Amino acid sequence: MSCWVVHRKWVEPFKAFLRLPVNVGKISVEPAACEKIGVCSFVEGWAKFIHNLSIDWYGGEPLLEMDLIKNMSKQFIAICQEKEVQYNSSMVTNGYHLTPQIAKELKELKVENIQITIDGPEDIHNARRILANGRINA
Repeated sequence: MSCWVVHRKWVEPFKAFLRLPVNVGKISVEPAACEKIGVCSFVEGWAKFIHNLSIDWYGGEPLLEMDLIKNMSKQFIAICQEKEVQYNSSMVTNGYHLTPQIAKELKELKVENIQITIDGPEDIHNARRILANGRINA
């Protein structure tokens, strides 16, 4: 159950951008849209109403936006520490840019789960995953 006033003030203006599930304590955000719509201010405003914040990084290829993810994650973590809100995040990626160094950075940013998408056996997967330069990923 949610407060109608809070719902109207915070959720309605951001619904189109954030694709909020029914449980507002879990916010799904596409990295490219985050800074443009003031997501950190949104989270800060919600922090007084929630106990847990879970951010899901997905859409396109989130690992191409590592600087944005680092910046926003640090802000989310700081907000949650200040407001005594538990924080975690997860990511859906094709894994192409995932290196041991990036995995270490993601762990430091409290990305607790990484889902790597696979499109079937190697030959089918590689045929479907054509790189930006037009080459087949082999």
